[in-house]
Amino acid sequence: MSDLIIDITEENEGTYQAQLMGHYGVAKPILDLNGAEDVTEGILSEDQESAYILAEFLLEHQEAGLLPPIVEIADVVAAYDFAIERFEELKK
Repeated sequence: MSDLIIDITEENEGTYQAQLMGHYGVAKPILDLNGAEDVTEGILSEDQESAYILAEFLLEHQEAGLLPPIVEIADVVAAYDFAIERFEELKK
């Protein structure tokens, strides 16, 4: 797990508040994993482990301070062709 992930706590079912360290300080995006099993072909679910995997993936591709306030799993999968494969690698 990345040292840039400070904490991830559940807000509501399938929705998590992340605290991610970035060059501009601590970013606190909401990670929305609702429907994760459908859009990730069963690789991720709506649990906290999946939220950590999503945060790790996001930090590989973007500075924490540049993330939008709400990150939806469906948008991430749509934006990155290789996202599902990378989620699977990070899950191991």
